Amino acid sequence: MNAARRAAVSSKKPGAARLAMVLAVAVAWGAVDSSAAWAASVAKTDEQVVPVQYVYASLNNTSTVSKQCWQTLMPQRDVLLARHNAKPFFLRNWQAILGAALGGLGGVWLLHNLVSAAAFKIWALPVMLGSGLAGYQTGPGGPLGAAAGGFLLYNTGLDVGKWVGLGQKTKHLDLGPRNWQPTLIGGLIGAAGGIALWNAIFPPDVPSVLVDDPNGVIEAETFMQQKECGLVRVDTPSASDYRVGYRFKGEDREVALPYDPGEALRLDAQGNVVGKASLSY
Repeated sequence: MNAARRAAVSSKKPGAARLAMVLAVAVAWGAVDSSAAWAASVAKTDEQVVPVQYVYASLNNTSTVSKQCWQTLMPQRDVLLARHNAKPFFLRNWQAILGAALGGLGGVWLLHNLVSAAAFKIWALPVMLGSGLAGYQTGPGGPLGAAAGGFLLYNTGLDVGKWVGLGQKTKHLDLGPRNWQPTLIGGLIGAAGGIALWNAIFPPDVPSVLVDDPNGVIEAETFMQQKECGLVRVDTPSASDYRVGYRFKGEDREVALPYDPGEALRLDAQGNVVGKASLSY
């Protein structure tokens, strides 16, 4: 009987030992937690809250230059004028150059057939320059129309010169000094018609300027969407810096912070900033 009791008691000893070990660990852990909490409370009691004296904020930007394109609305005439000016010189002014050449040649030919040889030598260069300038301004339509009108009116059977009192008709198919008045009349009429016909066939690349008359009818202006490209500077804001001033134990201090400090700061025992704070009123 005693032997059985001793066996039962001996079988319970290992469980008691384990329980005692667990209780010892729990007590030790509790002691550690208590000491940590005590240290934290002590450290917290050492912190101070001081008001912010001043704050200087500086915004840092990163600048880059890149080519960008955008859409704009421009008047149609400005767009067409820019395209016209972008062409090579001879392609841009081919009508004026051709008109100058035809005008100069037509004027010299007409002068040669209407005046004497002596007068031709005197007036050939001025007439060529003047008629060439007129052809440059009017384009090919003016010289061509003048030549056609003068020739037809001079050599037709119509007595137009007699009607206007400038001379008699002639049936000779040539130009000579006998009767220059019909040639002049036909040239002026033909030049006007030639200019109108030429402009109808070959309209100008750039329309005329709109008339800005407040008292009259204001024409509607047409706009075109135009793509423009260019170098653009782009500023990308980065992190801001804050220079914060505060007072610790009568000493003015300044610190650089990466955040807005607000109205107050939390300081450790040495006066270093550990975070933001709020003032209690």
